[in-house]
Amino acid sequence: MMVIAGDPIPAAAIFWGRSASVAVTVRCRGCVPHWIVAAGVVAASGGKATIVADQQVDGGNIVPSTTQVLTDMLTAHPDINAVFAALDPSAVPAASAIHSKGSSAKLFTNFATPSNLNLIQKGQLAAVVDDNLPLTVAVSFDQFLSHVKTGAAFNPNAVAEAGGLGYRIVTSPNTVYSNDTTLAPFLAKWKTEFPC
Repeated sequence: MMVIAGDPIPAAAIFWGRSASVAVTVRCRGCVPHWIVAAGVVAASGGKATIVADQQVDGGNIVPSTTQVLTDMLTAHPDINAVFAALDPSAVPAASAIHSKGSSAKLFTNFATPSNLNLIQKGQLAAVVDDNLPLTVAVSFDQFLSHVKTGAAFNPNAVAEAGGLGYRIVTSPNTVYSNDTTLAPFLAKWKTEFPC
């Protein structure tokens, strides 16, 4: 059984080829509507998942909200075996709730942040769906510099043309995107364009 929060794309990545009989969604205010998430979960599981509950996490009060919501879900459905925390900061309180309930549920979330990598290292987080977010920052800053220097228009396809964000499943604290590798071509370009 699964508790899943998030959008259908990471859900599909994580649960590709896996089966489940129960899925519960946890979502935040303003996130993807729950019926879209539910449809994604069911599709990602090949139709083997069933939605049994829908709870809302308060993104402005993430720790107590996540703890309460997940504790209630694990109490109501003690056979849950996987949790997907849509908001990456909710992984720490989700791990705590899973531990406090004595559940063997596996935890998944988004983004290889230091706190999430620490949870992976401790064995409290099974995997994260990660993408190369520094690429967006570098491309945006590069576009801004070009616009200021030459008046060049902003290119809405620049991130895709730079290789796109992509995403991958990270299961080890040692397999994260390198900011140095991402930024190196931009830093070399800026060094020639804007010598100090």
